Amino acid sequence: MHAARKYDGSKGTRFVIFAAPYIRRAMEEAISEQTALYKVPQKEATPSERKRSHPISMDQPVPVGSSNNFTLQSVIENNNSPRADESLNRQILNSELRQGMNVLNERERKVINLLYGLDGEHYTMAEAGEMTGLKRERVRQVRDKAIRKLKKRLR
Repeated sequence: MHAARKYDGSKGTRFVIFAAPYIRRAMEEAISEQTALYKVPQKEATPSERKRSHPISMDQPVPVGSSNNFTLQSVIENNNSPRADESLNRQILNSELRQGMNVLNERERKVINLLYGLDGEHYTMAEAGEMTGLKRERVRQVRDKAIRKLKKRLR
């Protein structure tokens, strides 16, 4: 818009040629504004604050400029990776459940195994019903009864 206001067609230059530097400058300003983590007002900007407002690489050594192998990526938690104690907790819980499964009859044991994946894969109630020859609602009832028995046994 700034270029359109300043353009004078009587001088013989094409508008595209005249406007190109204005457009380029506006694009560069927009890019620089969007790359900062947060906008620092110019009146309050100190050199250190301006430096902090720009993003840094995940592979950059910490502290910045050092030659060690400690990077930001090694500090940030990976939510997709299992926690160190998660597998141990799961093993303990599975062993306690298997001991408590002695109070269940064969059908209840099979339903619990299928629904909670004690033998590997988890199945839905509909899938477990197909495998056991029961309807989904009956699978739910069997599961609820088995859980009540397990709670009573494990207390």
